[in-house]
Amino acid sequence: MKRNILNTVLAFFTVLFVCNAVSALAQENSLSIATIDLKIIMNESKLGMASQQFMTTKLEELKEALRPEQEQLMQMESDIQKKSSVWSEATRIEKERELMARGQQFQMVSQREMKKLEKNIIEPVLKDINDVTREVAIQKGFTIVLNNSAPGLLAGNELIYAAPSTDISQDVLKALDNRSASEMKEFNQSSKDSQGPAAEKPE
Repeated sequence: MKRNILNTVLAFFTVLFVCNAVSALAQENSLSIATIDLKIIMNESKLGMASQQFMTTKLEELKEALRPEQEQLMQMESDIQKKSSVWSEATRIEKERELMARGQQFQMVSQREMKKLEKNIIEPVLKDINDVTREVAIQKGFTIVLNNSAPGLLAGNELIYAAPSTDISQDVLKALDNRSASEMKEFNQSSKDSQGPAAEKPE
């Protein structure tokens, strides 16, 4: 317990030292710092909202594609609970191992398909936000932009506090909306043409 507290204190002062160092650099080299709230940009921008809605649709399709295997796993678990008392120990162990193996395979396939969706849908949007943020920062003369979505050590963010005046989220949001017309068309077309994810059914 003492070691955990000490590590927390050391981490706090390490972050504090970094913040002070950045502040000193800002004074010496005219370093100009801005922040953005990624949650606001994702939730309020046209591209962010479209990507999240598209992601939700794809997740529902993935869920439906995996439903038969999920139901079979649930049936296997039910059979083990109901019949284990009349099975031999060898049979029970074999059934439990089969259930565990198929359950692990099901989880692996589910996670892999979800990562594919994130890579194909969310990552390109984050790249666009990153590019637009860089452009806005350069236009406004900022040299560093930090994510201020969840400030504070308790949130796992090294950014403890940023004054509201540093926030350029609305500027980034506006620039992203102006730029994202082509991406919006791609999302709309993809939604119309979507036939569901090609999820692999566990054997």
